[in-house]
Amino acid sequence: MKDLMATVEATGLLEPLMERYGELSDVPRDAGIEAGDLLPYFLHLNSTAYQEADLGGQWAIFLEVGVDPLLGRARVARREVRDLRIATHIRWVTARHPGSRVLVLIGASHKPFLESFLSQMYDIELVQLSEFVRATEPGS
Repeated sequence: MKDLMATVEATGLLEPLMERYGELSDVPRDAGIEAGDLLPYFLHLNSTAYQEADLGGQWAIFLEVGVDPLLGRARVARREVRDLRIATHIRWVTARHPGSRVLVLIGASHKPFLESFLSQMYDIELVQLSEFVRATEPGS
């Protein structure tokens, strides 16, 4: 892991990526804290733009030019296996409790994969946070 991070840092891609990642994460979080309302921040974390940035920042960088392809690919593969395990656990819970609701809190970079996988299941209906918020607002 140490060698992998050293090769990633040597590409020069990490610093600008982390700066952009901070803009996408820290700025809206701090604004929500200041306003006393974190719902817009959580909606932002569930946006496609944030998920893509998070995925790129945490994982795609390991596949960039200049990173050892074996180490980088192995790291990404371990993440994909982890996502499969998470999806499997979610599926087992839904199978054991048919008709029930399951709330899944997961990191943004995992969300697109889990949604893609779970949306193929016959009896799973995915509800986005934004849809849930709209449905629970007074007057809906």
